[in-house]
Amino acid sequence: MLAPMTAQLASRSRRLFVRVSSVVDEAVGIRSYELVALDGGELPPFDAGSHIAVAVPGHGHRHYSLVNDPAERLRYVIAVQREETGRGGSRALHALMRAGAMLRIGPPRNFFPLMPRAEHVLIGGGIGLTPMMAMLHQARSRGQAAHLWVVTRSAERTPFSALLSVWESEGLVTRHYSDTQGLVDLKEIVGREGPDRHVYCCGPSGLIRGVVEATAHWPHGHVHFESFAAPQASDSDAAFEVRLRSTGLTLRVEADETLLAALRREGVPVDAACEVGSCGTCRVRYDHGTVLHRDSVLSPAQRAQWLITCVSRAGAGGITLDR
Repeated sequence: MLAPMTAQLASRSRRLFVRVSSVVDEAVGIRSYELVALDGGELPPFDAGSHIAVAVPGHGHRHYSLVNDPAERLRYVIAVQREETGRGGSRALHALMRAGAMLRIGPPRNFFPLMPRAEHVLIGGGIGLTPMMAMLHQARSRGQAAHLWVVTRSAERTPFSALLSVWESEGLVTRHYSDTQGLVDLKEIVGREGPDRHVYCCGPSGLIRGVVEATAHWPHGHVHFESFAAPQASDSDAAFEVRLRSTGLTLRVEADETLLAALRREGVPVDAACEVGSCGTCRVRYDHGTVLHRDSVLSPAQRAQWLITCVSRAGAGGITLDR
């Protein structure tokens, strides 16, 4: 059995052991988990939009957004949707995470922060609702204008319904169920752009594409996305070559391989975090090549010089990296 340890010591070692204090069936296929420090003390602080990495036995690490109010220091709350066709991590967590179980997690990291002094339009699709819950908590505590749009398939598949009902009665939440209301009008939801108006969206790729189209004319930096899945590989993806300027090394990236994986295979160090193209940690400067950008973080101007190695690919002529 693991000996109790303080959250501060665990944070310094980049590892934190926590105990599952409660498990709640929130919706069809979705469970929430309350995590507390083994010694009952405070956990490392976090801001809205933060996530933690959870070590899943036999499945590496999985990243989950923190759902609860960032003002809380004695617990983290995450929600896990069981993915029947996924890689097995969510199924393992649903099977293993019971009240009293111990987990190893990483400290909170945030690549999806809530902007200060802004009017917030929050759009959560499916399990993508999770970071939006913490955002609405934080916006309310700051006295910022915010409205949460919950876009899900049905009421039965919508987690945290009790709290959403409270917020709905306060005029802070609008729920849209596609099974009874049809397609959502994203242009109506995002409204008109403004100097202090920001949109945040997390959910399936179709919802994100719709928000991108609805805000295509908005100024850069006012629309923010987070995705839980990397862009799907295309049947047209082909192998390509990459040259490293500093060493002259040329490596081949296979059709079913990411550039990040190929760099790691060759021992080239690249910092990475989300590995789904939404945080920008693994960005690298490039030239002499055509890049197929698939990230959701770089601006058009940045894409002329930078690429995101976990999702970007190159055309037939290959590319040169400034590394």
